[in-house]
Amino acid sequence: MSASPLSQAIELIKAGKKAEAQKLLEPLLEAEPRNVTAWLWYVDTWPTPEQKIKALEVCLQYNPDNALVKRALATLQAQQPSAPSASISEPQPQTPAPAGEPAHSPTPQPGPSGHSRRQGLGLWPVIILLAILAACLLTIWVTYLPKPNRNALAIGKSARAADLDIAIQPPAELDFKSKAEVLESRKAAVLRYPHLISGDYEPSDAVFGQIEDGRPWWGITGHFYLGPGERSIEGPAEEARFLLNPYLLVAVEFDGLFYSWDTRRITEGDLRRPDFPFYCEASQLWWSPREARAEVTYDVSQCLARTNRWTTQPLGLANAFFSLIAYNARDMNLNYIYVSYPDSRNVSKLDAPTSAYANPQYLHRGGSCGYPGGCNNMSPDTPEISWINITELPAQAVVWLWRQRPWFGTQSPDMVFVIHFK
Repeated sequence: MSASPLSQAIELIKAGKKAEAQKLLEPLLEAEPRNVTAWLWYVDTWPTPEQKIKALEVCLQYNPDNALVKRALATLQAQQPSAPSASISEPQPQTPAPAGEPAHSPTPQPGPSGHSRRQGLGLWPVIILLAILAACLLTIWVTYLPKPNRNALAIGKSARAADLDIAIQPPAELDFKSKAEVLESRKAAVLRYPHLISGDYEPSDAVFGQIEDGRPWWGITGHFYLGPGERSIEGPAEEARFLLNPYLLVAVEFDGLFYSWDTRRITEGDLRRPDFPFYCEASQLWWSPREARAEVTYDVSQCLARTNRWTTQPLGLANAFFSLIAYNARDMNLNYIYVSYPDSRNVSKLDAPTSAYANPQYLHRGGSCGYPGGCNNMSPDTPEISWINITELPAQAVVWLWRQRPWFGTQSPDMVFVIHFK
């Protein structure tokens, strides 16, 4: 049986032949304009953000209720630089007066002794002004500079625990909680397994410092079904999947499995069902502290079977591309990440990085949710660890983590995190 046009196009994109892939995808999209998976691959064939935005806008015309398309479009639009606008009320620069002279007093004023009061002040006003500015800048720098991250895992020679299974905690509601409450929940989750931490634990300021008090969070229902807008915060916080599971150092977010919903037959009651498949959750998490190794399992076959009950078209492995969410590793001071594709199995990535990547992921208030005032969520985009494909099941991705940047690619990692797909 010959491969479908979509499968052929995907293989061409992976091979870097995007122009050829476009020629296959365009007639397919004319025939199937609601095929969101084909649209997303088509968007990837365009080189510039402006072209990608245009393609997503056309896709949205045919798929107006699709949350992934809305989110992708909102993310790209938010990344576009806005043109600076001039303000008529903005003060204009003035020509400075000569040193030591007032700007608008050309006539000296006589003093009691008849001598002119026109005395030059020299450089002292400038020196005082610079000193005040320096003090202000120092205060701002000390106030906003992220505090050093001193968190450390008790692994390898520091290990204090035997091998153990770690329970995956369900997401929870975080809307409108204070930052202190959210961070207390994080601490409590870490301290469920105190023997995995070396010394005290404090949530990393670089990862969690920009969470804002009293803000909503992207909700599970909003993120995976409803899309950006007033209802985007419905359901438990989707970031709680990671925030409340700190030892899930590297989690998987399936970018293409949960956005082709058949909205014509899904009701509000269905969205409240505990078994409604909003996302593919980790099913098992195992740690070996002495080996500095952990393994997590995702049942992709079961996720596909559950999700296909509610979608407009059957989904398969072509939809099972994923991104890595690794701010838990960064919080534990494992700051550099590398997917070792030679050690992995049945996973691939076009233009895969060949060296360790400084993980920039953190939480902050962003506007992608479309809720007035924005929501707390993760940023930024991380293409180096996104758009990873599963080519066949079973599969596994082997992720290396380091505290400090490795000097060379084969340097032994500080921790190995293995992701199994079955």
